[in-house]
Amino acid sequence: MLIFICVTWLSWRSFVVEEEDSSYFKDHTNIYVLVYIVKVTCYLARLPFSFEVFLGFFFYNPFATEIKTQNDYNKETTNHTLLFRVVTRGLFPDLVRNTLKRNMEMIENVGIKHYMFEVVTNSKIGLNPYKRLREVVIPINYVTPKGSLYKARSLQYCLEPHINKLKDNDWIIHLDEETLLTKDIIHGIIQFTRENEFQFGQAVTKFADEDIINWVTTFGDIHRVGADYGHLRNCLKCFNITFDNWRGNFLVSKLAAEREITFDFGPNGSITEDCTFGMVAASKGYTFGFVNGEVWEKSPFTVYDFIKQRQRWIKGVILSLTIQRNTI
Repeated sequence: MLIFICVTWLSWRSFVVEEEDSSYFKDHTNIYVLVYIVKVTCYLARLPFSFEVFLGFFFYNPFATEIKTQNDYNKETTNHTLLFRVVTRGLFPDLVRNTLKRNMEMIENVGIKHYMFEVVTNSKIGLNPYKRLREVVIPINYVTPKGSLYKARSLQYCLEPHINKLKDNDWIIHLDEETLLTKDIIHGIIQFTRENEFQFGQAVTKFADEDIINWVTTFGDIHRVGADYGHLRNCLKCFNITFDNWRGNFLVSKLAAEREITFDFGPNGSITEDCTFGMVAASKGYTFGFVNGEVWEKSPFTVYDFIKQRQRWIKGVILSLTIQRNTI
C-alpha cells in the first residue's frame, strides 16, 4: 500500500512539475527513473497471474451448466456421509444460528439424506439438539502436540479419535460461520464426492449476492470472484493442484486424506492454516479438483477489518512457506 501511494504521488508530481518547469525533471532524473522501474516491475509481476486468469475464462465457460439435476441424485445410492463443519469462536451466536438454519433448509430442499452439521466453537452457543446437528466445544486446556493455535487448533481437535465419528470414506465440507450454501453448490458437492477422483475440492466464492454491509470492502473483494473463475479454476481443472489460492471458507475434504495431513502445523502454520494445509497436501502428492457451483460470503464489515485481514494473510502465507519447506 505504501509503495502504491508513493508511486502514485510521484507520478502525479512528475506530470504537474513537467508542465510547470521541465528543468525540474532533469534535476531529479534518478528519482523518476526509479519510479518508472517500480511501476513496470509491478505490471510485469502481475502478468503471470493475469495470463492464468485469461486461460481460465478462455478454456472454461463460467456459465456452463455441468451440474446434475436433483432427480439424478435421488435415483442413486451413497455409501458415505457429508459432514458440514462450521468453525467459530462463538462470539456471534445469532449469526451462526441464522446461517445454520438457512444452510440446513437448503440441503433439505435438495433432498440429501446422508448428511450432518457440526458446529465447532470455543464458547458454547447452546444450539437446539437435533439428530443432524452436533455442537462441539473446544476445551480450554486442549493443546495439540505441536502447539497449533486459533482455527487450526479447533480443526485438529475434531480429528482426535474420541471426537471424530466419521469413516475414512466420508467427506467434510469446511465452512466459515457466515458462508451460505446455494442449490448449485450442494449439487456440485454431491457430484464431486460421488466421482471420488480427487481428495480435496474448492469452488467459487461470491460476495455481492446478499445484503452488502460495506460497499468499500465488497468492491475490494470483487476481483477475487474473477480470480476464482480464472486462476483457481484453471489450477484445479488443468493442473489439479493449488498454489497460493487455497482458502478455508469452503473446502471439500476426504477424511482419510485430511487425517493423514492434520491441521497441527504449530504456531507459524496457524495464522493461515488453510494455505498451510493446501501446501502440505500438495507436497504429499494429493490432488485437488474444482467443485461446480458457488458459495456466498460477506466481505469484512469495516475497512479496518479488511486491512487487518490482508495483513494476516500476507504474514500467514510467508510463514506457511517455511512450514511447507520444513515438511518437504
